[in-house]
Amino acid sequence: MAKVIGIDLGTTNSCISIMDGKDPKVIENAEGSRTTPSIISFGSDEEKLVGQPAKRQGVTNPENTFFAIKRLIGRSFEDPMVKKDADMVPFKIIKSENGDAWVESGSEKYSPSQISAFVLQKLKEDAERYLGEKVEKITNEDDEFLVFTSNNKSIRCKCILIAAGNGAFGPNKPPLKDIEEYENKSIFYHITNKSIFKNKKIAIAGGGDSAVDWAIELSSVAEKVFFIHRRKKLRAAPHSVEKLFSLEKEEKVKTIIPFQVHSLQGSKGEINTLTVSNLDEEKINLQVDYFLPFFGLSSELGPIKDWELEIEKNLLRVDQSSLQTSAKGIFAIGDICDYPGKLKLILTGFSEAAMAAHSCYKQIFPDKVLHFEYST
Repeated sequence: MAKVIGIDLGTTNSCISIMDGKDPKVIENAEGSRTTPSIISFGSDEEKLVGQPAKRQGVTNPENTFFAIKRLIGRSFEDPMVKKDADMVPFKIIKSENGDAWVESGSEKYSPSQISAFVLQKLKEDAERYLGEKVEKITNEDDEFLVFTSNNKSIRCKCILIAAGNGAFGPNKPPLKDIEEYENKSIFYHITNKSIFKNKKIAIAGGGDSAVDWAIELSSVAEKVFFIHRRKKLRAAPHSVEKLFSLEKEEKVKTIIPFQVHSLQGSKGEINTLTVSNLDEEKINLQVDYFLPFFGLSSELGPIKDWELEIEKNLLRVDQSSLQTSAKGIFAIGDICDYPGKLKLILTGFSEAAMAAHSCYKQIFPDKVLHFEYST
C-alpha cells in the first residue's frame, strides 16, 4: 500500500509526517530534527541553503536570508502589513510587475511562492530519503501500466500522474574510482547522525557554506577534521570562514588548500587513506575514517528520462487542457511539466492536479459521467 505523507508548511517551522499504521509519525529531516526552519538563504555563487543551515546564515548574511515568507503570499506590495514587515526584516521586499510583494537577493527576484517551494522541495527530499523508494521503470501491458519501484514492488494501474518537482536532486560526486563501494558506509553526502563521527578522523571537501559549517560543527566531536578545497578563496560566509581558520589555530581543524581529492584507498566500504593533490602534482596521503564531499546538488529527471516521453529543457511537455504527456495515460503536474504560458506557482500546481484528475477519470471510467461540482 502506498504511504500517505503529510506536509505542514509553517510560517516559522515546517515538518513532514507519514501514517504508520493508524498513527501519524513525524519524520526527521536530514539534520536529524523533527522540524525544519522555513528559512532560505542564498550565498555566493548562487548557493542555496534551506532549513537549519540557512538559519545559521541569519547573523552573517541577513540581507539574503529569508524567513516568514509565507506571510507575503497573495499580498500586494501596498498592503499595510507588507509595509510594516518591510521596515522590520533585514532582507529586501520589492514590488513585482503585477504589484505583488516579492523579495530580492542580489540581482534575482523571487515570489513568496517560489521561496516556499524551496522549503517544500527539501521536505520532499527528506521524505524520499526516509521512505527510500522510487519508481525505476514502467511498462505498458494490455492497456494498463506496470510500475516497478526500487523496493521490488510492482503496481498495476490505468493512469500515471508524475509530480516530481524539479526532478530528483542528487549530490555532485567527486570523480573517484569505485566510489559507490564506500557510499553510505564511509562516504556521506549529507549528515543524519553526527554521533558516528565522534573521535574519528574526517575529511571534508568543498568551499561553500555547507562544507565550512559542517567542519565547524564536527570539530567539537571528531578527533581531527581535514578541510580540503581546490582554491584559496572560500565561498562561505566571512564569519564562518573566520571561525574555520580560528579552529585551525586551535589545532581542531587542518585546512589543506589549494588541493583537491585525487584518489582513495580502503576495503569493504571502509576508507583508510584519502589522497589529495595540487596543480604541481604534489600529493598528500590523509589517514581518515570518513570522507564528506559537499559539492552542492544538481537535479536530473532520473528514470523518467528513459520512459520515452517528450522532454524539452529537462521538462515534460504536456497538453495544457488535460495535462497528458506525449504518452496516453501518463500525466504530469507541477514544476516537472511545461506548456505555453506556464506559471510556476503553487496555485498553478493545485489547478493542474484537479485538471489531471478529471482527465484520468475519463480514461479509467469512459462510460461513466462525472458530475462536476464547484467550490466557492
